Amino acid sequence: MAVDSNRAGIAPRGAVLDIQELWTAFRNICFVILHLLVAGTFAYVVLSIIPGLHTASDAVPGKPHVNFAILLVHAFAALPPLLIGLIAFNPVLRRRSIGTHRSLGQIYCICIWVSSLTGILLASANVSGIWAQWGFGMLGVVWFATTTQAYRTAKPGMIPAHRVWMIRSYATTLAVVSVRPLLWFGPAEGFSVSEWVSLASWACWVPNLILAEFYLRITTFSGRLALPKRRGRALRAQVSG
Repeated sequence: MAVDSNRAGIAPRGAVLDIQELWTAFRNICFVILHLLVAGTFAYVVLSIIPGLHTASDAVPGKPHVNFAILLVHAFAALPPLLIGLIAFNPVLRRRSIGTHRSLGQIYCICIWVSSLTGILLASANVSGIWAQWGFGMLGVVWFATTTQAYRTAKPGMIPAHRVWMIRSYATTLAVVSVRPLLWFGPAEGFSVSEWVSLASWACWVPNLILAEFYLRITTFSGRLALPKRRGRALRAQVSG
């Protein structure tokens, strides 16, 4: 017996398919924009890191060359994960070459571990004050932790958990991208430079994680839009009836 979609309070099957198509199109557009932002950030960091070495935090007092080296390692170790993350999320690569996917994942993790630890060291001496030190320091801690969990769950039987932690890890990685406009266009009126940097130290990664959690809540393992179970059961009854 067919279920009346109007009485069941659900959309017809065609409408649900349209929602999935719209979601896929929206997700693809966001992915293209993300590629452009990552490419632009990658180029900017490579071109600006050497002139900007004089801004290194005094993590090792009285050792400017050591601080410059720490900043250099931190910055350049953060770049490969930006590109690798985009490649690793490609389902075609995972299907065709799981070995390549794993090798890229190992490079991704090693780079983040190096960049996060050096970032924590630099954050501890940030001249913008305690809130900036805590903001960038917690960024390093969360980045290290989410990536470690992604690495630990990259094994048979734990792939759904691996997806979850990789999305969280890459959302934190994107702080490299989101911090740029915050620093470019700041400080806003009414903020001192130290206050603005302190705000940016949290705003560059906390919203990213919130968006990642929202994405995880509304999507399935394959990235499709997750529809309410009641709607799914009603649709199956409608089709089979």
